Amino acid sequence: MFKKIKMSKGPISQFIEKHYLHFNSASLVDAAKAEGQVNLITLPDTWANYKGILASYRDKYGIANPVANPDGSSADELVAVETLAGQPDMPDAVDVSPAFAQEFDTKGLWEPYQPCLWDEIPETLKDPDGKWVAAYYGLMAIGANTTVLTEVPTSFAALKDPMYKGLVSLNGDPRESGAAFAAVMAAAIANGGSFDDILPGIEYFAELKKSGNLSAADVTAASVISGETPLVLDWTYNYPGMATVLEENGITFQVTVPTDGVYGGYYAQGVVKNSPHQNASKLWITHLISDEGALGYIVGGAIPARFDALVAAGVTSLLNFAPIVIGVPHGVSVRKVDLAVELQILSYHEQRRAGGAIHAVQSGTGRSATA
Repeated sequence: MFKKIKMSKGPISQFIEKHYLHFNSASLVDAAKAEGQVNLITLPDTWANYKGILASYRDKYGIANPVANPDGSSADELVAVETLAGQPDMPDAVDVSPAFAQEFDTKGLWEPYQPCLWDEIPETLKDPDGKWVAAYYGLMAIGANTTVLTEVPTSFAALKDPMYKGLVSLNGDPRESGAAFAAVMAAAIANGGSFDDILPGIEYFAELKKSGNLSAADVTAASVISGETPLVLDWTYNYPGMATVLEENGITFQVTVPTDGVYGGYYAQGVVKNSPHQNASKLWITHLISDEGALGYIVGGAIPARFDALVAAGVTSLLNFAPIVIGVPHGVSVRKVDLAVELQILSYHEQRRAGGAIHAVQSGTGRSATA
């Protein structure tokens, strides 16, 4: 039998009550556990640290969360929801670009749900009727393999230089991929367009293709390492996931937000109507919005929707793994963490430790095999 501890309603207890006790609605958790699984789709491990967020959901609730077609597109998610309707493997929740979120809405495929902490999500990052939330967002950036490139472009204008012939790649097809479409939007802004006028962006990439600078190669960690795709246009939160494997292969990499086309965007997450695991799906969305989900996104280089709420709740120090500058209120400190540098430091200490051990044996200070 545990004794009850009487707590005063100070800032810490109020924070726990609001962000933990309320978050773990017993009825929803029990119903989700009874279902035992949530069918997810198109969540790459390296995309905004979904590997870590998926693991935290499994560890916390003991609910399986298999991911179908992890490297697919928003278009693939829509096709899967429609073609697998009524089947056990129908997706329960999706993570899609704004354009496809609208298409889901038009086709009546969303199951409205407002997770706990709904009020802390900015109005611009959620549907007013709860059809979807945008748990995270990022900026379009140029990723460059500096082991291959001697000069790194910092703008869309610079990407037109003949020295980059055949070296510039998009993360997918703009007609299907939200990341590629966002690159076109960013290029539009860089060339006199706007959110309502994407034509300059379309013309920019048509010109880039005609000049031979735009490559049709698929972007993967392997293609970046090999030098096949040394210049990539993608979200800021997709680069940190490659840091370890690039470092292991001796690749140095630089991420730059274009100076002439700054474009930020989100992806929408929501429960799919009439999917087989409604409760586990709602718990998944709740998990994404929770403090655990928010911090998981930060690790992956994304900016969580509830960033301001975390700061207001008392988070005063952050480790920024994102290759961007995060704006924070006065009194909040941010330390920029370069994973490549940190791995180099760890490697140095490991080599030094190993070298010290060998020196100790050779100098007679180590214990011999017969001692």
